Amino acid sequence: MPAGRAVPPVRSIRSPVACACAGLPFGASDGPAASVPSGAPQPSCPHASLHFSAVNADASSRGLAFVRRIYPMRNLGVLLLALPYVSVLSEQHAAGWLWALVVLNVLVWPHVAFLLARAARDPMRAEFRNLVLDAAFGGFWIAASQVSLVPAAAMLSILAADRLAAGSWRLLGRAAVAAALAFVLAWWALGFPLQPQASLRTIACSLPTVMLYMLALSHVGYQLARQIARQNRELDRLSLTDAGVELPNRRFFNARAAELIASARASGADAALLMIDVDRFKAINDRHGHQAGDEVLREIARLLREEAGASGFPARTGGDEFALLLAASLPEGEAAALRLRNAVAALALPGYPQLRVAMSVGVAMLGTHHRGLEDWMGAADRAMYVAKAAARVGI
Repeated sequence: MPAGRAVPPVRSIRSPVACACAGLPFGASDGPAASVPSGAPQPSCPHASLHFSAVNADASSRGLAFVRRIYPMRNLGVLLLALPYVSVLSEQHAAGWLWALVVLNVLVWPHVAFLLARAARDPMRAEFRNLVLDAAFGGFWIAASQVSLVPAAAMLSILAADRLAAGSWRLLGRAAVAAALAFVLAWWALGFPLQPQASLRTIACSLPTVMLYMLALSHVGYQLARQIARQNRELDRLSLTDAGVELPNRRFFNARAAELIASARASGADAALLMIDVDRFKAINDRHGHQAGDEVLREIARLLREEAGASGFPARTGGDEFALLLAASLPEGEAAALRLRNAVAALALPGYPQLRVAMSVGVAMLGTHHRGLEDWMGAADRAMYVAKAAARVGI
């Protein structure tokens, strides 16, 4: 060792105790979720079949959630758009059969669409068909109102915004084709009636329709954005957490350790690293079962969280290996290791009265000769294996 280079002390501690494998519209905003085609080939492996079934079930669940979000928005859309079209039809002295269609479109169609989509094998695809039908109904009503421009503008604005929000440009394109075809056929069948002007009453009914529906659509989008943000935060947490023991994983540990190294070197503060290995863990699994082994790991994780407190950082770095970062001096690190060793040795797991747990702990202080985390962990690992080989508490 070159002269003049301070070498931080390293301590070792050991306890001496012992498989997976809308016409008058419309819908709500949501992006389409991927679904497994019904005609896709079934996998031959039984485990793959289970996975395939799980994917199908998940796609169906997301499809049903999409249908449930569409339902109230379609009801709202047909009710709001009924206002200007009822105004126009009453001014034009529409025939009785048109009034019957208004009733069916407003009071019956939303519920029929919901039931059809909910009962479908692929609810998402069925709801997209319903959204295209909504657009076709919209094209019919534009023709039936003799192309009254203000209600038509309200209809088309809501149709376009809603389809784009629900299924992107592809759905919007299909809906536009359906609306155009329905309009042309209905207008031809009705004799090409044209009365584009709108009364003040119809205009007054149209403007709140657009504003209220767009407000509702924005609210749905806001709620979905919040849901996505929550899910992203949860994914971030899961990607940095070992779900089995609810401790940070190796990836999170490496990042936090790098921060501690930089901070300690900048400030000159002490930093201790404890590397921990559960002794004879395979024997615990073999003798008492994997459930007992999992319970041992969870209890050790609990003890690590308690020992870490607010300033320490515990993590699971491997199968039966743990680490604890402490902003602490050597005596404080040794004391923490001894407390952990004694607490683990005293563990009494319900249902496993004969089970005794031991662990080996290596303590290493961060030194100037450590080039980075790997060097520091290597020092703590070596101390831990010295303790494991000595079969006694050692300094």
